[in-house]
Amino acid sequence: MKKLAFALLVPSLLIASTMSATGREIKKDIHKSFDVQEGNRLHLKHGDGDVTITPWDKDVVDVKVHYRADSKLLGLGGKHHFDVEFRQSEDVIHVIGKVKRSSSIGFSYFKRYEYTYTIRAPKYLELDLEGDDGDVDIENWQGKIDCRLDDGDVSLQDILSTSTRIRLEDGDLHIDGLEGNLSIDGDDGDVVLRECKTRLCRINLKDGDLTIKRSQGDFEIDVDDGDVELYQLRAGMLDIRTADGDIDLDLLKVHRIDMDIIAEDGDITVDLEQGISAVFSIDTDDGRIRVDLPHADLFTKRRHRIEGELHGGKGRIRIRTADGNVTLRESR
Repeated sequence: MKKLAFALLVPSLLIASTMSATGREIKKDIHKSFDVQEGNRLHLKHGDGDVTITPWDKDVVDVKVHYRADSKLLGLGGKHHFDVEFRQSEDVIHVIGKVKRSSSIGFSYFKRYEYTYTIRAPKYLELDLEGDDGDVDIENWQGKIDCRLDDGDVSLQDILSTSTRIRLEDGDLHIDGLEGNLSIDGDDGDVVLRECKTRLCRINLKDGDLTIKRSQGDFEIDVDDGDVELYQLRAGMLDIRTADGDIDLDLLKVHRIDMDIIAEDGDITVDLEQGISAVFSIDTDDGRIRVDLPHADLFTKRRHRIEGELHGGKGRIRIRTADGNVTLRESR
C-alpha cells in the first residue's frame, strides 16, 4: 500500500511542479591573461561558444569570456553553472569551458543564450581549438592552426602559417587569403577558398560543395556528394575524385601540369588557358566527350575515349568518368 501511495505521489509532484516555471538569469564575465613566447600553444575547448581570435604586439594571451543565459526550470531543484578552467603547463596554455547542471526532478531550457570567447595574442602562437556548437573566426595569423568542430562554421582571413588543419562535422568553412599547407576534413558543409597559395592542399568532403577561386599550389581533392568548382586555379598537381557531383575547372597556365580526375556520376568541364602543354586522355563508360582544342593533335578518337597532345605535351591530363559527360576546351 505504501509503495502504491508513493508511486501516485511522484507523478502528482511532477505535475504540480511543471504548472509554473522558475526563471533565472545567468551572467558571467571572465578575464585571464598569460605571458607567452614563440613555440607556445593555446589549447581551447570552447564547447558551444563562439570564438574570435585577433593578433596584437604583446607577448601575452588575453582571454575574455562573456556568458549570458536566461534559463527556465520545470520541476524541482537543479541549477545551471558555467565556469572556465585556466592552467598553464610548460609551453601549453589550457582554456576549458565547463557547463554543469546539478541533478533535479524536471528539466531546464534556455530562452536567450550568448556565449563568446574573445582572444588577443601574438600571431606566432600555435592554436589547438576544440568545439561543439560554436563558430570560430581567426584573422592575420602565423602560428600553426588545428581546429576541430562538431557543429559550427569556421572563417579564416589572411593566414600565413606553415600548417593549417580544419576538421568539421557539420559546418561551413570560408578562407580568404592563406599561405602554407592546408588540410580539410568535412562531413556535412560547404568549403570556399579564395586567394590561397598552398604548397599542398588536401580536402576530403563527404557531403558538401567545394569552391576555390584565384588560388595556386598542389591539390588533392576527394568529394563524395557535392559539386567541385575551381576558378582561375594555377595547379602543378591536381588530383580530384568525386562520387556524385559536377566538376567545373578553370585552369591557368603552369610550367608543367599533372592532373587526374576520376568521377562516378557527374559532368566534367575543364577550361585550359591558352598555352598549357600536356598529353591528355579522356575515358567514359556512359557519357559524351567533347574536345574543343584547336591546336591539339588527336591520337585516338572513339565514342568513349579520346587521346591527344596539346602544345608539345609537357604535362599530363587524365580524365575518367563512369556516368557523365566530359568537355575539355581551351579558353579564348
